[in-house]
Amino acid sequence: VVVALFAIVFNFMQYGSAYGIRVILVILVAVGSSVLTEVVWFLLNKKPVLSSLAVSFPWVTGLILALMCQVNVSLYALSMGSIFAILFGKLIFGGFGHNIFNPAGVGRAVVLTGFASAVVVDFATGATPTSTMNAYGWLINDAALGETFLSGFGGLSNLFIGSYAGALGETSTLTLILVGIYLSWRK
Repeated sequence: VVVALFAIVFNFMQYGSAYGIRVILVILVAVGSSVLTEVVWFLLNKKPVLSSLAVSFPWVTGLILALMCQVNVSLYALSMGSIFAILFGKLIFGGFGHNIFNPAGVGRAVVLTGFASAVVVDFATGATPTSTMNAYGWLINDAALGETFLSGFGGLSNLFIGSYAGALGETSTLTLILVGIYLSWRK
C-alpha cells in the first residue's frame, strides 16, 4: 500500500492530476477485477463469499499486478490479466497458498504477451531505465555511455529516489528498501 501511495503521489506531482487519477484507476481496475473474479468463483462453487474472500486475499494479487504495470496500460488488458491471474494462477491450483505460480506474475505475462499493443511507451512520461538499458544492449561498459544513461534520468540519486517513469511499483528504490526494512522488523 505504501508503494501504491508513492506511485499515486509521484504521478500527481510529476505529471499532473490526469496521471494521478489514472494510477488510482489502474489500481481500482486490477483489484476490482481480481475480487470480482473470486466472488464469481465462490458463487459458482457454492462457497460463502465473504468468509472465503477473507482468507483468499484477491486484492493482494490485484494490487501487485497493478504495481507491475505502467500508468498507460490498457484497462481492458489489465482487467483480463487480473482475471487470468486469479483463475489460472491461483484458483485452478486450489486457491491461496496452493498456487504453483505467482498469480500476479501470471497476470503480467498475460498483459505482456496477449496485449502487447496495450503496453506502449507513454511519450508524456518518457523512456524508462529498463527500456533505455535494452537500447544499450543491457551492458554499459563505457564510462561516457554510463554518464549519458544516468544523466537521462537525473543521476543516480534520482534513480534511487524514484523520480522517473516506470512500472508503478518499481521506481522508488528508497521506498522499497524502507518498506522491506519495516516488514523485516515486523517479521
